Amino acid sequence: MPGMTRERVVIGTRKTTARIAGSEVKSIRRSDVVQTGLRLYDGRNIGTAGAIGSFDPAELEKRALDSISCGIEYPWEIQGPAVRRETVSLKGIGHDTLAGEAGSFMAAMRSKWPDLVFSESFTVEDTGISIRNDRGLDLSTVLSSVAVVLTYRALGSTGIIDGWVSAGPCRRWDPDGIRAEFDEFLEAWHEPVDLPRSGRLPVVFGESSLPLNRLSLELSGHRYGTGTSLLAGRVGEKVFSEGFSLSQSRVPSIDDCSFFDAEGVFHEGYSLGLIGGGVLRAVCTDRRTAARFSLPHTGSASGGYDTIPQASADHLRVERSDRTLSELLGGEPAVYIALASGGDFTPEGAFATPVQLAMLHDGTRFVGRLPELRISSHLFRMFGDDWMGQSADDISAFYDSPSMVMRMDVEKAGD
Repeated sequence: MPGMTRERVVIGTRKTTARIAGSEVKSIRRSDVVQTGLRLYDGRNIGTAGAIGSFDPAELEKRALDSISCGIEYPWEIQGPAVRRETVSLKGIGHDTLAGEAGSFMAAMRSKWPDLVFSESFTVEDTGISIRNDRGLDLSTVLSSVAVVLTYRALGSTGIIDGWVSAGPCRRWDPDGIRAEFDEFLEAWHEPVDLPRSGRLPVVFGESSLPLNRLSLELSGHRYGTGTSLLAGRVGEKVFSEGFSLSQSRVPSIDDCSFFDAEGVFHEGYSLGLIGGGVLRAVCTDRRTAARFSLPHTGSASGGYDTIPQASADHLRVERSDRTLSELLGGEPAVYIALASGGDFTPEGAFATPVQLAMLHDGTRFVGRLPELRISSHLFRMFGDDWMGQSADDISAFYDSPSMVMRMDVEKAGD
């Protein structure tokens, strides 16, 4: 149709999962799904439609055209032209060999840990994401990975789970190496140790954690623009420790995502700084949010294959320091948070949570299992004066796993 721009989003996912129960492979599930979304732009509004599997192109376009009549405004320039493709491959395992590899892995785990009952899954996944339009935009990312997640319960335990170990998404399958890391953790789990002391202690989180999830919420462009973010009005100000920097990162091999956002926007180097040296530089916006609140456009749109793109503060990455976890701790023992649920932040940024599973870590290895704990702090303290750094090294050799270290108030549960 004259004056109409067409944009097609295709997401293809092939997944094979080995389900574990009673420390054995109980089932193999396979899926192969292609989702196709069509967006139509007339210069004023946007219309969308989607299909799963095979579809009639004319019927899909008719539904997208009907959707334009809903009057969802989209007067902004459409992305293009640009052509780029990225592929991240997986070595050492595939869909056809997963069942055998999972069976061998679990046989070794049963032999090593007869007192534990393991559950959950092994998954090999291939995901292809592409976006193409009439303006010459042609972008795609293909990601392949393997992931292992094993929850465990001790024989005779009354709990649903007593802990978990995981690896992934991994680009290289090394069952002996991954199992050795699991064994190191489980050996420490079998060694109860006491909390060195109550009070302010170094606490170690993985990259995905409650504190970082809350910070991502405060970096929402919509919350910033409406004044509901704790960071509202503070772009250009120093709000955190000068040792704290954070970016929106879309490196496919590390962040396990496409290098472009849902509107087809990408950055050279696939990264955009949001916080540098503690100074708030930008918040996360898509085209709509940037225009509504007169904010810089950061290319932070997300959404399903058949939905209207919306701003999202995801794929955030803390900049690594030049020091290892051992160097950050400087000889102090640390509390490594392995499982924490039931906590939350107040609207003002105060934070507290029970910790169901914490491990004592000396900077190079897990030492033992701590009793159940309670930790607390405040958002501006955690990333401000109490920030110790993001480690240069990883907890695992098989996937991106830096340690986020900060001081927090730590006490035994019930004290």
